[in-house]
Amino acid sequence: MNNTNTYLYSEEIKKFFDKGEIKNEYKLELENCPVCNNKKVDIIFKHYNFYYKRCKKCSFVFANPRLNDRGSDIWYNSNFYNAAVETEYFQVKNGNRFLASLTLEFFEIALTILKKLSLTKSSRILDIGCGGGAFLNYLKEMGGFLNLAGIDLNEKAVLFARKFRGLNVERINANSLSTNEKYDLVISMESIEHANNINMFMNILKEFMTKNSYILITTPYNDKKATLLGGIWGDHYMAPNHINFFNLKSISLLLAKYRLEIIDYQIIRGNLGIGLIKNRLLNKRDWATHYPPISVEHGVTIPKSSNNHIDYVKYISSDAKKTNLQKSNNGEMVSPFYSTARKVYRLLSEHINLKCKTHMMIVAKEAN
Repeated sequence: MNNTNTYLYSEEIKKFFDKGEIKNEYKLELENCPVCNNKKVDIIFKHYNFYYKRCKKCSFVFANPRLNDRGSDIWYNSNFYNAAVETEYFQVKNGNRFLASLTLEFFEIALTILKKLSLTKSSRILDIGCGGGAFLNYLKEMGGFLNLAGIDLNEKAVLFARKFRGLNVERINANSLSTNEKYDLVISMESIEHANNINMFMNILKEFMTKNSYILITTPYNDKKATLLGGIWGDHYMAPNHINFFNLKSISLLLAKYRLEIIDYQIIRGNLGIGLIKNRLLNKRDWATHYPPISVEHGVTIPKSSNNHIDYVKYISSDAKKTNLQKSNNGEMVSPFYSTARKVYRLLSEHINLKCKTHMMIVAKEAN
């Protein structure tokens, strides 16, 4: 346990800033809303020096300024990000072969949607931003698809997908990939929210399609009710990781710009519970990852000397071993009060329903 390194999101992003502003060598500033090109926006809040803004016309929420390609490459290969990747792959190697930041149920819903399409086992499928290939692996094993390819920016993710899962995955920015190849299905699963240039991203997706191809996009749903109740806790507000926040209206407008027509979609809802409000009132939002992987119960809080409390979020710091986290790497103890309080809030949340939209799946093809 003492040899485990804990990486904090708030510490990892400091390298990109100077006096509260993104350094010029890492900075990309958007002049207009990237969905509808409107100039008028509201600033929702500022978190760790990233500004989150909402377009007054189309309601698209985005972080601006943001990291450019150089900064993004550093972020997606940082100690913080790599530790998250290693935690996931530790569990996969120990029996949970479909584990990812998404649930198995999420994959099942996506496959059910894909089965409605005119795809065959030999259809050519490309997953852009595939991570360690969890969904590609699911499509191979549970969907029977044979012709799969993927790309990702993270070197460890690509290595894992190739060596452990035997997938055809390359480490390359989508902007640099040859578009001579065409695919029957192009997948962007939990990727578009990471893209620092969504219009270039969409152009690239289109380049891989024919007039008969399909595109599957999944992304967190930016529910205004969740943000109203939870503030920074109401969505994955975690720039430079998530920087684009869609609802059905904004994703529809973006697709329409590229002559893509939605033919099927599903909105996934979840009970966020009163813990959402509790977190907004009591806890500073931060994230932690660990290497080598250790056990982190969802919601365990470790008090820092500044008396700020950190909630370890399950999607980034998952359980890896059947042991309890008693100390962080600097020896500070888990607060018994906050551990008990978490259990109380979890119990109350089971009886208080605060259903919000959490994710959406979109299937589209070229409009006639």
